[in-house]
Amino acid sequence: MPAVVGIRPGGLGCLGDRIAPFPRFPVRTLKFDGSRRLAASPDFVWDRLIDPEVLRQSIRGCESMQTTGEGEYVASLKLRFGPVAASFDGRLSLGNIVDNRRYTIRFEGIGGIAGFGRGSTDVRLEPESEGTRLLYTVEAQIGGKLSRVGQPFVNRIARRMIEDFFTRFERIIRHEAAAPGARGP
Repeated sequence: MPAVVGIRPGGLGCLGDRIAPFPRFPVRTLKFDGSRRLAASPDFVWDRLIDPEVLRQSIRGCESMQTTGEGEYVASLKLRFGPVAASFDGRLSLGNIVDNRRYTIRFEGIGGIAGFGRGSTDVRLEPESEGTRLLYTVEAQIGGKLSRVGQPFVNRIARRMIEDFFTRFERIIRHEAAAPGARGP
């Protein structure tokens, strides 16, 4: 049985008094890992992984992303998960940084009664003969209405969001690498 949580205003530590109290909802934990081969050097990929505009363009439904400090951002998203549609406000922060090789991106966000999400993604870059292998591990928790739908449905939606992120990210890498005067992939 999933854990149960109640969130107080400011309970996520990022959005302060703008968040109304949550009723008690089950929390679902999600874990995914995978890798992608990118036709660009680790340095080229790294520069895009730390660029807030590239991150914004890569996250489905992300309407804005603003830098609030070194490696810290606030974001606004509009998403639909099957029958549940919501606007989410959240925070992203980069940590455990080893330049040009790895980092952890922590995220937390809340979408009113639709629910909340929080977690982290560990990203590691490994050079390959014709590009870079990007490896990732995602651990997340969701709650609210989002957590009430069946686990297989939640897993499918989460997997699709992850795949969508990396498809968009790959497209940006390919486009920028092919642009005249690009710093070379």
